[in-house]
Amino acid sequence: MEIHLTARHFRATKALRKAITKRIIKLEKFREGIVSCDVVLTEEKTPKNSRKVEIFVRVHRSTLVSEGRSEDFLKALGESVGKIERQMKKYKSKRRETYKIQKRQRMLAA
Repeated sequence: MEIHLTARHFRATKALRKAITKRIIKLEKFREGIVSCDVVLTEEKTPKNSRKVEIFVRVHRSTLVSEGRSEDFLKALGESVGKIERQMKKYKSKRRETYKIQKRQRMLAA
């Protein structure tokens, strides 16, 4: 899996990059067919100084997107990864259900 990291309006530290890579690699346990993953870190210049983490995961024929916001990048990353995990579980169950329906139709047609 390819992981692309983009930091907007700041420079990401090595520790932050390492933490992001570690969390993203764990997503492979939900779906082995992940083609690539883009992580965009944004430091917004608002009164709250919020941090935003966007994750784009490309899987077979689909792209899953999530966004997390917090005052800390690691908290925002945790929120965003949690959303992606839920989406991947749902995607996997839909694919499994489609496969079962197709298998049943083939058996009835034969």
